[in-house]
Amino acid sequence: MRIAYADPPYMGQSHRYPEKQEVDHTALIRELQGYDGWALSASTPSIQDIVPMLNSVTRDYRIGAWVKPYAVYHPNVNPAYAWEPVFFHPARGYDRTDLTVRDWISACITLERGVVGAKPDNFCFWLFRILGVQPTDDFYDLFPGSGAVTRAWDSYCGQLSMTMPIEESL
Repeated sequence: MRIAYADPPYMGQSHRYPEKQEVDHTALIRELQGYDGWALSASTPSIQDIVPMLNSVTRDYRIGAWVKPYAVYHPNVNPAYAWEPVFFHPARGYDRTDLTVRDWISACITLERGVVGAKPDNFCFWLFRILGVQPTDDFYDLFPGSGAVTRAWDSYCGQLSMTMPIEESL
C-alpha cells in the first residue's frame, strides 16, 4: 500500500522556512487522495480553513491530536497553542486483535533539529499506528524537512521486523 504524510509549513507560517512559499493546501489535499492512507499535520488556527477543503473532496477522514506538554509559549498568545490537529485516513482497517490506538498522542516538541516543527519519534510511531501501516508499505514523507519522520519510519520498520517470525520477515 502507498501511505503519505504531509507536514507542510503551516498556513501563514512560510516565512519561518527557507523556501518562504505558502503551500497550496487545496492541491495538497487532492494529492493525498491518491494514496491508500494519509495524514496531514496542521495548526489549530487553520482548522477552519482545512476542514472545508477536506470536505469538498472527501468525508472519509478523522482528526487526531498531538498534545504538547511542553510547548513554546509566546507572550502575545493566551491560551497557548499546545496541541495540533492531525487529519488522517487509515490505509487499512483494524481488526479486533489489534491494540487500540488512541486518536491523540502526548509528546514534547523537539528542539534544535534544524527545522521548525520537526516531529519527535513518539509522535511518528503514533502516526504510523493510526495509519495502520506495515513495514511492507511504501511510505512517502511529502515534506521531509529535517528527515526525522523518515528516520523514525526506518526505525519503526526495523523494530517490527525484529518481532516477526523469520518466515514473515522475508
